[in-house]
Amino acid sequence: MTCESVVQRIAEFLDDRLPMGDRRAVADHLGTCRTCGPHYAEMQRLRSSLRALPKRPAPAQLKAALRVVASRELKRAAARRDVRSFVRYTLESLALTFDNLMRPIALPAFGGICAAIILFCALVPSFTPGRLHIQITGDVPTQLYTTASLMEAEAPDFTTDEIVLELDINGSGRMVDYTVEKGANWMRDASVRRSIEYSLLLARFTPATTFGQPMNGKVRISFRPRYYIDVKG
Repeated sequence: MTCESVVQRIAEFLDDRLPMGDRRAVADHLGTCRTCGPHYAEMQRLRSSLRALPKRPAPAQLKAALRVVASRELKRAAARRDVRSFVRYTLESLALTFDNLMRPIALPAFGGICAAIILFCALVPSFTPGRLHIQITGDVPTQLYTTASLMEAEAPDFTTDEIVLELDINGSGRMVDYTVEKGANWMRDASVRRSIEYSLLLARFTPATTFGQPMNGKVRISFRPRYYIDVKG
């Protein structure tokens, strides 16, 4: 056996992977050859040094990645067995892909919808006209805009039909002008007009506000017989 063939077989000789005949031939050659003997001794020392090195545990991420790869390969192998397994594997893969695509946007989308609902509920009362109550509370308005409202007034004394006025209220809560919307004929009566204007001059109003600041506004008041006042913003 030549030196070249022995050198090529030294690794297999050290790993005990040679057939019995080749192993004996390599051992006989190494015992007599001055060239291959030192090379064999160097390979033994290198192998011993490598075995003496401390064993480093595999990183947890590498272990997890290998397990995932092994699991996928196992599922792929099982999917090739029959049509039912293949269909199940395909559906599971599609469901997993869809879940991975939707998960990053699910939470931001849900948060955006909740924020939009809260903002909508907060702003709707600001733009919804409705009947205002004369009752006064100590609450501070939190809406973007509040209409003017009647705080206190004396009902005029008259027995005519209903009279509807639209009042202009300044930022101090005082009436500065009015427009007759209904009952203009009765307002020509001096006693009726005097009674209503006297009631309006003594009335107190809450001015309209924008972001908490008083501003000019309008109030619609309906005077009816029998001392009845109906107020709308």
